[in-house]
Amino acid sequence: MSNQNGIIWQSKELQAAILGLKIVSKDLRKEILKRSRELILKDWTDAVSDEISMVGGDVYATRLTMRNTRVKVGTQGFALQAATRGTKATSGGLISSQHYYLAEFGADKKVVPVNGRRGATSYQYKRTVNTGFQRRVKNGRYAFKAAGKIMTRTIALYTQTTIQMIYKAFEGG
Repeated sequence: MSNQNGIIWQSKELQAAILGLKIVSKDLRKEILKRSRELILKDWTDAVSDEISMVGGDVYATRLTMRNTRVKVGTQGFALQAATRGTKATSGGLISSQHYYLAEFGADKKVVPVNGRRGATSYQYKRTVNTGFQRRVKNGRYAFKAAGKIMTRTIALYTQTTIQMIYKAFEGG
């Protein structure tokens, strides 16, 4: 969620939620952000996995995109992330934080020269690489589409959770 397109300034509910987060006690704020993170993360992981299964994603897409799916929630809004962290390699040797773009955006096939050697004889041949990945696309396949589909619901969930928990805190104490 960002201020660039003016979503916050067009919505009185979002303004109230963010202002409410800024003025409540630190303990209540931590609890609100924790609860919002849990709810949004569940929707986010479900949306990404649904998008992968709907499009018919391959093993690489599932391993790279779903690994380290997370949500950052704060007083300035939230951020949905997939596969941007992590250093553990998959069984194929790909690391999600370094190679997630191969699953999300694809790769162009290209022919590269390779140097070979047999005994004392050196030779050069051509090999086609990146043949195991889908073709390159500009706007992403899984996480981008999933984020577009759930963004309205996520904003509503963030606002609703914040206002409900502040209301319960005022009602209870």
